[in-house]
Formats: sequence, structure tokens, C-alpha cells
Amino acid sequence: MTPLERLLAEELPTGTFGASRPAQGPPRAPQHPTGPDPQAAEHRAELEAALVGISAPYPAS
Repeated sequence: MTPLERLLAEELPTGTFGASRPAQGPPRAPQHPTGPDPQAAEHRAELEAALVGISAPYPAS
């Protein structure tokens, strides 16, 4: 049987040429958290406290 005949012989063309697809494991959790940083307000407060008394080199608009 030629490769073309094997491809045409598939009932449902899955592209696996008769072999089953490997089983997939459970979905994994994302490596990096998504969404806003839960400590963002604390970090911003620390930054603003550190910048007290420092003037900007240009006027704020």
C-alpha cells in the first residue's frame, strides 16, 4: 500500500496514519500568575514615600 493509499484509507483523516494520538495529561496551571499584582498598592505607596521631596526635571501637566 502506498502512502497515498494509506492516507485515503483513513475513515476520519486525523493525520496520524492509523496510529493513535498520545494521551494528553491534565491541563497545567500557568507558570506565571496572570492579572494585576496583588501587592501593587503596597509597592506604589513605597515608591511614593521614596519620592517625597524630589522635584521633577520638567513641569507636570
